[in-house]
Amino acid sequence: GKCSLSQIVYDHATRKDPFAFSTEFVKNLLPLVKEVQHYDYLQQLVSEIGGEYVTGIEIIPNEEEIIEPFLLKVTSVLGKESPNYEILVVENGSTDKTRQIVENLSKENKKIKLLCLPKPSYGKALKIGLQESVGDLIVIFNIDFWDPKFLTLAVTNLLGYDIIVGSKNLPGSSDRRPMIRKIVTRLWVFFLKTFFGFSGTDTHGIKILRRAKIKPILKSCRTEGGIFDSEFLIS
Repeated sequence: GKCSLSQIVYDHATRKDPFAFSTEFVKNLLPLVKEVQHYDYLQQLVSEIGGEYVTGIEIIPNEEEIIEPFLLKVTSVLGKESPNYEILVVENGSTDKTRQIVENLSKENKKIKLLCLPKPSYGKALKIGLQESVGDLIVIFNIDFWDPKFLTLAVTNLLGYDIIVGSKNLPGSSDRRPMIRKIVTRLWVFFLKTFFGFSGTDTHGIKILRRAKIKPILKSCRTEGGIFDSEFLIS
């Protein structure tokens, strides 16, 4: 992937001013990440949240080359520790063999579920995925970069918070995206801070959230494009 997440920002979905821990506090938690071997984060997940049902959501437009290894890895990780999960794959108007690949995988593993949109619409696809999810916790993946260490850190500190966002903008994060994308991200966050009072540092990327808190917010969301993440985080 192009982005390795090493730190996180905590955004509280039910507050007008999403709360963000200080960089110093986050750094104190980083040793927890370094101690994680491979994908042992799931053991933490089960122990810390009592084995709550987890829904993973992935939006995929034309990802035939990488969708199969991605899903096999995710399901392998989850299946080792707990049966309490599902993976919702929202096929977002693909024109390649992505849909066929996921359909075949879903026949082999009933925990993989496929939803299809006829035309590409990231916001609509994500909203449908959130609405159709049944897990107590929902993880929104990015197929290009997802970090099991982030999930370990997130779950360890999830109690009391509704949404945790993997931020690419915190000091210490390794963001290897093109410079133009970094600039656009920072300008967008500045816009959100200025006009909507957003106090986080990022709205896009991997997230873990509580379904009970996010579903009522979805009813008021109107956008269907790439800014959907931002809308439901500041709602």
